[in-house]
Amino acid sequence: KLAAKGGLEQIKKQNLALGISTHSYAELSAALGIKPSYISLGPVFGTQSKDVAFDPQGLATIQKWKELIDPEIPLVAIGGINDAERSAQVKKA
Repeated sequence: KLAAKGGLEQIKKQNLALGISTHSYAELSAALGIKPSYISLGPVFGTQSKDVAFDPQGLATIQKWKELIDPEIPLVAIGGINDAERSAQVKKA
């Protein structure tokens, strides 16, 4: 509905970012059709900061998402990245 009313263009004109959170291939496919400012994936690792209905996605999913997403759309990995080691693993994936 938002796209049909020119909502996405209005968001861009206001210099606002539209990020879409993904947890599955279906959600990623829908996000790619919208061409958001960025796409997030999570949780990458198990997290205790909030209850989530999704299993951890893991580093392999980050690698797959990077293959599927246009390099001009940033990928943001979230969830359970709570120390330098995990941060380095995510950055390397």
